[in-house]
Amino acid sequence: MKKLFLLSTCITLFLVSSASSTEDLKSLLKERVTFDKTALPIEKNSVHFVRVSFKVDENGLINILEANYSNGEIKELLFKKLSQVNLKEISFKEDIYYYEFTFRKE
Repeated sequence: MKKLFLLSTCITLFLVSSASSTEDLKSLLKERVTFDKTALPIEKNSVHFVRVSFKVDENGLINILEANYSNGEIKELLFKKLSQVNLKEISFKEDIYYYEFTFRKE
């Protein structure tokens, strides 16, 4: 089944923590935040983004602090998906993470 993949071409991730933690977070998010090709309202050859800053709480849940986005519907769908993600593996839970999700229909 084809999926609409989260593209990492424009991903910006800044962490106060170590580089290995950055790669762990990046891998976990790429693995856990995917959508079916029909799930997002994106036309072919268009690109949309959602930039978020978030913290991971003691239970591994994502708490979004701020967001900047190009499409409100995509932002809401991403927020819903992020609310279901558990990042218990992240060891730097007090840090603030900045991440840009880029969406493109293939």
